[in-house]
Amino acid sequence: MSTVTEFWQALEEAADPAAYRPQRRPDIIAARLETAVVPYYVLKQPHSKTYLRLSEADYATWWQMDGRKRVKDLLYYNLKRYNSLPFQHLTTLIAEMRAGQFFQDTPVNVYDQIEEQLAARQPASRGQKLLKGFLYSEYAVTGLDGPFGKLYRWVRPLFHPIVQTILLALILIGAGLFLWLFQRQAYPLVSGGWGILTMILANTVVLAIHETAHGLATKHIGRELDRGGFLIYMGMPAFFVDTRDIWLSPRWQRILVTWAGPHSGLIVGSLTSFLLTVIYALNPAAADTLWASFLYQIAFLAFLSVFINLNPLLELDGYFILMDWLEMPGLRPRSFHFWRQKVWPALKNLLPQIAQINADSLKNPAKSAQSAAKNQNLPSFWRSLDHAGRIFTFYGALSFIYSIVALWLALAFWQARIVPFVDGLWQSGVWGRLAVLALTAVSLTPLLYFTAAYGWNRLQTGLEWLARRDLLERPSVLAALVALPVFVLLPLLYWGMERLPLGEVWQTILTLIVYLSVIAAISGIARQLAGSRFQWAIWSLAIVPAGLLIAWLGRENALSFALGLLLAATAVFAAGLISWLTLRPRLTRWDWLLAGLFLWIGFSLFLLQLILAAPAYPLLHALIIWETYLGLALMAPLLLNFRGTRFALPWAMLIPAIAFIPWLPVFPGWDTAVILLWLYAVTLYLLVGALTQFSRQTITPAAVAAFSERDRLVNALDHFLDAFFASYEAVFGRRRLLPIQRELARRAPIRPADPILTIADRARQTILLAVDRLDDLAGTPFTRQAGQAAYDSLAWVEAETLARYVLAEIPLGAQLAQGFIEGRDRRVELVREADVFARLDQAGIESVTAVLHHKTYRKGQTIARAGQNARIFYLIDAGEVAVCHNGEQMAALVPGSYFGVSALAAEGSYQFDYRAQTAVSLLTLRRDDFDPLLRADTTLASQVQTGAQSRALLKQMPLFSGLSPQELAALDRQMIRRRVPAGEIIVRPGQPRSYLFIVAEGLIDVFIEEAPQLSSTAEGAESAEKDQEKIQKNPRNPRQKIIGQLGPGEHFGEYALFTDTPYPAGLRAASDADLLLLDEPKFDELAARYGRMAQYVAQIGSSRIMEIGAM
Repeated sequence: MSTVTEFWQALEEAADPAAYRPQRRPDIIAARLETAVVPYYVLKQPHSKTYLRLSEADYATWWQMDGRKRVKDLLYYNLKRYNSLPFQHLTTLIAEMRAGQFFQDTPVNVYDQIEEQLAARQPASRGQKLLKGFLYSEYAVTGLDGPFGKLYRWVRPLFHPIVQTILLALILIGAGLFLWLFQRQAYPLVSGGWGILTMILANTVVLAIHETAHGLATKHIGRELDRGGFLIYMGMPAFFVDTRDIWLSPRWQRILVTWAGPHSGLIVGSLTSFLLTVIYALNPAAADTLWASFLYQIAFLAFLSVFINLNPLLELDGYFILMDWLEMPGLRPRSFHFWRQKVWPALKNLLPQIAQINADSLKNPAKSAQSAAKNQNLPSFWRSLDHAGRIFTFYGALSFIYSIVALWLALAFWQARIVPFVDGLWQSGVWGRLAVLALTAVSLTPLLYFTAAYGWNRLQTGLEWLARRDLLERPSVLAALVALPVFVLLPLLYWGMERLPLGEVWQTILTLIVYLSVIAAISGIARQLAGSRFQWAIWSLAIVPAGLLIAWLGRENALSFALGLLLAATAVFAAGLISWLTLRPRLTRWDWLLAGLFLWIGFSLFLLQLILAAPAYPLLHALIIWETYLGLALMAPLLLNFRGTRFALPWAMLIPAIAFIPWLPVFPGWDTAVILLWLYAVTLYLLVGALTQFSRQTITPAAVAAFSERDRLVNALDHFLDAFFASYEAVFGRRRLLPIQRELARRAPIRPADPILTIADRARQTILLAVDRLDDLAGTPFTRQAGQAAYDSLAWVEAETLARYVLAEIPLGAQLAQGFIEGRDRRVELVREADVFARLDQAGIESVTAVLHHKTYRKGQTIARAGQNARIFYLIDAGEVAVCHNGEQMAALVPGSYFGVSALAAEGSYQFDYRAQTAVSLLTLRRDDFDPLLRADTTLASQVQTGAQSRALLKQMPLFSGLSPQELAALDRQMIRRRVPAGEIIVRPGQPRSYLFIVAEGLIDVFIEEAPQLSSTAEGAESAEKDQEKIQKNPRNPRQKIIGQLGPGEHFGEYALFTDTPYPAGLRAASDADLLLLDEPKFDELAARYGRMAQYVAQIGSSRIMEIGAM
């Protein structure tokens, strides 16, 4: 029994952040480092290789973490030593130390492990993995300290001052020689396609030497080098070494390690320049060889890397040298922040004054001079800045100027060097063009990735705006939105590229992107139809643009062009055959007419090509024509099936896109129009599928006897199938439904007179058949959505009956029923846990749950604005909501939180702006739905009113001023309510602490007890007379002295709980009173979480102790 008790006590302490007792590890390495302002400390965990920078106060607090002091004790230590209560800072510090394994107890990152497992179970597509690997991939190796130590012993003489002096002379001479070679253009920087490969190899060599120099310098100052390796960053190879151990060293040693990288570049560039000069002097003809060009590339990239790395305005070596030299960590972000907060507002105030002075100078020069003399704001602003502020201002200004100059230099270099090189490479032949395309892919892939991510977010925002206005329900609106970029912006962009340098190259790249986008969009459509037979028809159509791409690339070769078109035509025929086998249609006259029209067009084109043109490969072209139009003829039932659905317009656009393929040999200039038509059709199809919502059907449940389960089950099945088919037909058409309905009609009928188990078995078979047949065309995701919409359309009783007897035994049905059960239970649980409804009984909770509505918002969407009439109460089911005031985020609400409590009252407005920080799912309660509940149920109204009064009391108390409405409601729920009669002693002076007492109603006397005095007999008689007088005044205790009185909203016992001491005074009810009691663990948690509350406790508690001591 004692073991169980100890277990629960340990669990309670582990769950209480204020009770945590951090114990530092004895093997932590600490270094004290001096700066011109204040010293600081750096801790190193020798096993996990983690580091942490601490101020002197943090270091002193760290030494107090001996395993005996709780977090609350550490706060009290800071209060006594530094007169501050840095709760938030202390909790953050402890969390960082735990994560870095600076404590004895090793943290178990359970949530990180769960996230890793979940990520492993949700495999990304190969394309996503390749893209992420292309943008950043790291291949690290540990245990490099030994190899670098051996290498350092070999090259240690290089660090001798004499050797460094010699190297400095070599650098100066070598840099001059390189400038001479560069000016004479003695060596080509890149010669042909192989030159690009050697350039990448030379860059890799320079980076490897650069990082090796950092590692050797780290060993030179006696620090550890544990980790390093190879990485791919933005598609380019690179290396890295982990030199964080230098954080334990003084700043000049850190600067030495940072300087070692650029210094190695100067040495490599100079030595290579010596060698190149000798080669050029002895054999000038060798300058055109590939290996000589490779050496020149090494020298060029070595000096270029020095120029870039030493730029203090970029976060590279020069920046870190400057940051250590100035002793200003985070110089760049702090400078930008200083400009946003200080400099830019000052400039905005000065610009109008400067403009006014300039205007006055034109009218009245004398007046302008006087105005300028009076408005010395800019110099005064500069004088008002301290040393750090001036550095921030200067650094920020230089960064802005550098950005402009760097952009100008980049454009000049592009025009002078890159354009001629790329143009020559493009004109050199197939391999040169492939090299240009490869380089462009490497350069543009990161840009396209981030642009696509940004564009998708903006697209989602626009779609949300349209959805709120129900415009997405109109296919014409979506069609117009897709047509604008495809048929207007892309042609304009193509036309504009023709007028740019390398216009042909850019046009080729844009065309390739369009073809690849079509293939990607069709692949997305196929994934939407996962699990269906029709998915293979879509995958076949994905081969069509691939064939068109082959034809476009080989348009100068008749055979390549014909083979590409043949591949596309074969894919069309395969798609038509699969769609025919999927539908298995019973042909109508409209099917025959449409199929005949396609065949007639194909026959006419065949005759036209025979009469007007003689193609180079007539058999191939005949196959292209007949495969294309036979495929369209086989698709005729499918095309007619989608008539009247949301997918009608995409298929209508896809028909001419396919039909134009055999005409390309006759009209080769149509290839751009054809691929744009494909892009429009498949993009529209993809968006329609992504935005498809299966609507719930309005169903009136049939009246059945109260205990007629069989009738209710039959009605539930009929209503479910009707709603299922109606939802499906609105999206995928009726063609596939007809044979399914005929097949179901041929089955044995389900009669209410049959045993209920027989009814349930036949119902399961019916639903399985319907789902299996519809899944062939729509796929599992769409079929599940349609089934969920149909199930949600059922009345509560019918849904429960169908779930219990039928759906629970079907995999898909179990998911639908589980969603219903989980959704219902989730709503009940959220209402029960919402503290605004804390006092509701089960009947009240069910009443509120019955009138809740569900609503979703996308990331960034505004839910409610400050000042708006609060008519809707919001309860967060999933996601996070940002609480903003004047554009600044004040807090984030998580699932289970709520806002808009004023909607539950008679009137009120929202106090803040509420915006979806992520995609959120909300349960909403309208005031119009809630008011009738209050009027119909007086008990419910009383419960809500009582909770509102209690929370209003807590809100007015300074002790809880830092708590949000949700936290106040949670606190109210955890309060213990106690009624005490007049005269009852609640606590005595010196009694061990247990609760914080809050007076809700009535009056409470605060008293102390005077110690009895020992005296002689005569003095004892006199004391007895005084006691008699006290008894007359206070019959309860002659030694009790009333020192104060507490009324509603006042509290007692907070300082005893905070300092772990007994109550300094006693409490006695002066009248009948209602008290709210908060136990010590909860109080400790609040005091540890909210620094303002702990500060208030320290102030009021110390003053009360002083008052008591003076009595």
